[in-house]
Amino acid sequence: MTENPKVFISYAWESPEHQDRVLALADWFEMHGVEVIFDQYDPNPVLPWPKWMEKALRDATFVVSVCTKTYCMRVTEQQPPGEGLGAQWEGTLIYNALNQQPEERSKFQVVQFDAEDRSSIPAGLAGNNRYVIKDLSLEDPRLEDLYRLITNQPRAKRPKRGDIVKLPSVERTVVPRSGITNFEPFVAELSKVESNSRVPTHHPGRRLPEISKGIGKGTYPEKLARANAERAYEAERADDIDATLFYAQKALRLDSQNLVALRLAANSLYRLGQFEQSLPLLEAFTSRRPDDALEFFRLLRVRDLVKGTNNLQSEGRRKIDLVPNRVEAIIGYASVCSDHKAHEEAVGILEAEVPRNDSFELRTSLAVNYWFAGESGKATAILEDLPKEKFSAVDWTNLGVGRAEMGRFGMAIEAINEGLRLGGRGKFAQYALAEIYALMGEKDAAIQKLETLKDGGWHYLTRAKTDRTFDPIRPTREFQAFIASIS
Repeated sequence: MTENPKVFISYAWESPEHQDRVLALADWFEMHGVEVIFDQYDPNPVLPWPKWMEKALRDATFVVSVCTKTYCMRVTEQQPPGEGLGAQWEGTLIYNALNQQPEERSKFQVVQFDAEDRSSIPAGLAGNNRYVIKDLSLEDPRLEDLYRLITNQPRAKRPKRGDIVKLPSVERTVVPRSGITNFEPFVAELSKVESNSRVPTHHPGRRLPEISKGIGKGTYPEKLARANAERAYEAERADDIDATLFYAQKALRLDSQNLVALRLAANSLYRLGQFEQSLPLLEAFTSRRPDDALEFFRLLRVRDLVKGTNNLQSEGRRKIDLVPNRVEAIIGYASVCSDHKAHEEAVGILEAEVPRNDSFELRTSLAVNYWFAGESGKATAILEDLPKEKFSAVDWTNLGVGRAEMGRFGMAIEAINEGLRLGGRGKFAQYALAEIYALMGEKDAAIQKLETLKDGGWHYLTRAKTDRTFDPIRPTREFQAFIASIS
């Protein structure tokens, strides 16, 4: 049994009755052997309140958040400026801890009195244990559960572990249906596909190898090509551009007709700025998939860059009128324009379309392009107004950065956490956290995130050179040294 565990109680000062009820909970814990870190016990600490809260959070074995509607509003910064600053700051510290040390999520517990509505729990704590306490007595089963957790007294006692029982093996003979008896070459090749080892990193001037002609469907090389294409797709979702290109190349060596690998290889080279090499792949893909508007727009832009033409806007806008899915085409066109700094064109076509087709996808695309065009206020206003149940991980991440630019840091971290919970791309989310730390003036934390991304070979990191969200720490010697290291 743990001796004298420490519990920090986080709550909102909302009424004398509520303060008394939280005080009674703290008293009960103290009288039952738990050391409580509590502002009512220490109304005039030596440390300033923010430092006192940081130390309390760090020293506590467990953190108990007493969640009410007022507490939730203050933690998520929905109250008027200047109100509930203590709860706001505690909420920001809690979210920081959850994000930086997700393995310590079990440290944070939610307490409510008399079945308070679940909507009163901030989103960052919604997945944690919830204890509805009605009576300050061990007769209350939920208080008993919380007390057992804090004092390390589980209900079930683990028995002494015995020895493994050895069972006899059963002899059997396998006759392969394929008639192949030597599988060693295939196993070796498939094990390479399944390997999680680090793939070669990108170097300038990378060239695609010669690729095979199309092969029969269902043959072993075709299946192996498909396995490599799937691995490339997984790498793209993880935002690992080197691994994406590596596995897409392997797939194309085996089967040049694999459209997934063809698109992934073309896009990887496009993102790396190797336009001459991406051009033949984009041409091959769009010839077989002329309905894919996004890849067609990328092909137009690459031709403009490689061949010196200027057809993206004229042919791109004409393509929009020909494809069946107009909304998807406009979003793809705006994305390609944004990739190449044509923000005015991207915003213009989206603004013109929204009144005619006010879809969720169009508005999120408009928000992103507003942000790229330097109009973060408009971007954040759009995202705040959209239904959050439709949000993707990327939408939450974008909203988090927008909130941070407006100084709403508690809500910004909450949004980032929602993005991570939905399986957001780790590197984009880490970059967004670096932006938020920079906006908060937390120079060391911001640079640490950026250094981690640099060590991981993230190809988009050069955007930090001009990203305005880093302006609060840009003049510092440490940030300038980091920028020099990626130049």
